[in-house]
Amino acid sequence: MAPHRATDRIDLWPRTSISVAPKSSNTREAHNLVRQILKQPGAIDPTQPGLLLITLDPMPTKREAAAVTELCASLTETQTRYPGTYLILRYAIKERL
Repeated sequence: MAPHRATDRIDLWPRTSISVAPKSSNTREAHNLVRQILKQPGAIDPTQPGLLLITLDPMPTKREAAAVTELCASLTETQTRYPGTYLILRYAIKERL
């Protein structure tokens, strides 16, 4: 399911919802952040037993990095398993050097 508005929530499979940019009153800003996250390069690491690590490359600004770090923590807390496997998804964002 798609979110009704970018600032409302994102419905993830299976049956998981997360709030997106709850502190932002600017819908366009929240929409742009979600779009940027979905286009952001990163890495998928299946080498740790029982985990599938998804790591995004650093975001352009500290503000965006802070928002995405919070989002990654919320997603990781759901302990969602990758469909068809026993692997638990763990999300992170790389720190800027």
